[in-house]
Amino acid sequence: MNLTETLINIGIGLATGYTSGVVVTSSFNKKAKLETTLREISEEKQLMVRYLEALQFEVELLKNKLPNATQSDYEPLKRLLLEEPMTPSIIQKNITQTSYKHIEGARNLIELIRNHLREDDFPTINFPVLDSKFIRAKLDVLMIEHVKNSKK
Repeated sequence: MNLTETLINIGIGLATGYTSGVVVTSSFNKKAKLETTLREISEEKQLMVRYLEALQFEVELLKNKLPNATQSDYEPLKRLLLEEPMTPSIIQKNITQTSYKHIEGARNLIELIRNHLREDDFPTINFPVLDSKFIRAKLDVLMIEHVKNSKK
């Protein structure tokens, strides 16, 4: 084996090592990103369910004060509606289409309550229906699934 063959073999070894390193690193980064996204979605689902439970609790408290509720009785609910949690991982590209509809249903419920407060017709809400919507929204949020990537 002469010097030229040795240099060619070293070059092939370096190129192969570099290429396999890039492929393994890329694969590892994709897997790490997926795991991070799954963890964030799980945390945001829990956050949203806790928020819906707090909202349901405030609505229940207010319902018990009706029809004698004063404007100050509405303040805790209004404050809570301003604190809607941010869910940056629960977006259309990260979750299934059905899951996206689920989260939209929960957000629509929150908006329904906001509208009733804005229009001062909160006492006219059908509370048994609202309770069932809360239960459904919490279940829907818990059923959110990450979109399965078809490429491996």
